[in-house]
Amino acid sequence: MSARTQTSRLSNLLPVSMAAATTLALAATLALGPLRADRTLTDPVLMEADPVGALKALTPDQVAQLTLREKQRLLAEPLDLLALSNLTVLNDLAGNAAASKAISLEAASRSQRDSVTQLSAITSYLNAKDYKNAFTHLDGLFTSRPDMAEKMFSSLPALLNDQKAVAALADILNRQPPWRAAFTSWLIQNDTSGETAFALFNALRKVDGTVEPSETRAFVTRQFTQENYDKAYFYWLDGLSQNELLKLGNIFDGSFTLEPHNQYFGWNILPLPNAEITLVPRNDPQKSNALHLTFYNNTQSFEHVYQVLHLRPGNYTLAGEWSSSRLTSPAGLTWTISCLESTTQIAATQSFNSASPHTGFSQAVTVLPDACNFQILRLVNASSAALDAKIDGDLEFSNLTIAEQN
Repeated sequence: MSARTQTSRLSNLLPVSMAAATTLALAATLALGPLRADRTLTDPVLMEADPVGALKALTPDQVAQLTLREKQRLLAEPLDLLALSNLTVLNDLAGNAAASKAISLEAASRSQRDSVTQLSAITSYLNAKDYKNAFTHLDGLFTSRPDMAEKMFSSLPALLNDQKAVAALADILNRQPPWRAAFTSWLIQNDTSGETAFALFNALRKVDGTVEPSETRAFVTRQFTQENYDKAYFYWLDGLSQNELLKLGNIFDGSFTLEPHNQYFGWNILPLPNAEITLVPRNDPQKSNALHLTFYNNTQSFEHVYQVLHLRPGNYTLAGEWSSSRLTSPAGLTWTISCLESTTQIAATQSFNSASPHTGFSQAVTVLPDACNFQILRLVNASSAALDAKIDGDLEFSNLTIAEQN
């Protein structure tokens, strides 16, 4: 049998098992491990094409002969997986489900690396809704056969409608199996509603697990590309630590004390070849930091610092502090706020284009109710002209706030 045929049958096994099928898993077992020549009691061609049908065609005497032979094999070699597999099928065909299940689980326990026996065990555990054992064996299968893992990921979401299954899978993922990154990446890209990934990541947190920043960023990015801004925001919000929750406001972490994670709703700082963008400490009672930017004759358009906001309709004041020891720029930089949905700009501060002592700035902002549920606060060039993009020197921003006006 070709490797492609084996993989195809294996990849179809889990979806079938979710529908509580029994004999197909066992058929795949024989198809992947046909009887050796000295055990064959059937036509080899028929055995290859339809192993279950071939065994069904055996006479009672042949079944008895094969059963006795395989039991003798097990007595001589307890790890003889072919004997275990064949006895499993024979018991299943005889209607002895209890014996069939017991033998298949015994086979799985004897060989954690054998894909066929693991799939048989997974089938039995899923039919019994024993998700803890099912996912334990699935972890062993995916770990020992990484080539199978991604081909079978599509089988898992149908299971995750059951909260017990979600919790069991979260427990496995919390152990950081080698296939976790590949699976979460696959799930985020293929779970179009986002509901399954959302539930799984929440379950991870409940078992004191960690959702990696890369997983959060990928999930939020996926929801952004689908314009599911509310879902992206509430997922990000739900994942904040206690320390991060203290930084919530109309601007998140306006004092720049947290490391940016580039997850849209916190600070996003993108690299620029002719510039350095860092967070530096300030000597003030609040122990806040400052956003420090240094440009080296940069001529590229600048839009590399931003944050997505979620302001309700109303009137606000954007305020902050800034300074520069040396700054040369035809137009300088400005903080702007634009509607995310319509890209309409609704506010822009003064231009920061020359050296200045530490001083404050403020700008009125009005958020209208139509097509402006989310906004982007971004530091950009004050002019869109290419010649005005040149900037050299440094400047700092600190204590950014957006206060609602009554």
